[in-house]
Amino acid sequence: MCTEREMVIGNTWFRKKEIHKYTWVRQAGGRVIDKAMMDYVVVSKGACGRLLDVSVKRGESGGMSDHYLVEGRLRVGMPWVRSRRSGDVREVLRVSVLKNREKVCEYQGKISGRWNEVKDQMVVGVEEEWQQFKSAVVGCAKEVCGMRRVGGGVRKGSEWWCEDVRLAVTEKRRAYEYGSSERIGSRMSVIRKEKCYKESCA
Repeated sequence: MCTEREMVIGNTWFRKKEIHKYTWVRQAGGRVIDKAMMDYVVVSKGACGRLLDVSVKRGESGGMSDHYLVEGRLRVGMPWVRSRRSGDVREVLRVSVLKNREKVCEYQGKISGRWNEVKDQMVVGVEEEWQQFKSAVVGCAKEVCGMRRVGGGVRKGSEWWCEDVRLAVTEKRRAYEYGSSERIGSRMSVIRKEKCYKESCA
């Protein structure tokens, strides 16, 4: 998901001691028996330069939770400058398509078919096997999910702007314009009725 949406997990962006990486622990008898990184600070790749630090605050929960507080510090107030970067346009897989159960089944079917084609073949080395595996996984994903273009000219400070946001803003604007026209029409109807009433009473 982060790859598709051009996002970066800030927890792994900075060099930290192992003890300061884990955001969740499980204890038994006063001893830590399990630990993991479960809570994240996620930013767009374009905002990585603004991310100053990500820290795990081990004592902030006060023993009320087995999760630690994760704090991200971000530089704000940077100027909004138009930046043309036409060379950065590239294609990425539309992995969000796999939220659809039918697409998942289609993808699994294609992978199974590809496996049946190569399972009896002899492979010379690890690198060749890896390339075949990668080619099968990515190739089937392209067939099922398709690709989308990302990057290009963006405005610094507006890394959150994407096609989904643009469509939502357009839809909101249309709804507002429709609502405004409805209100204006309704108001004009009331004015006409008031005018007719005054004329009939005169």
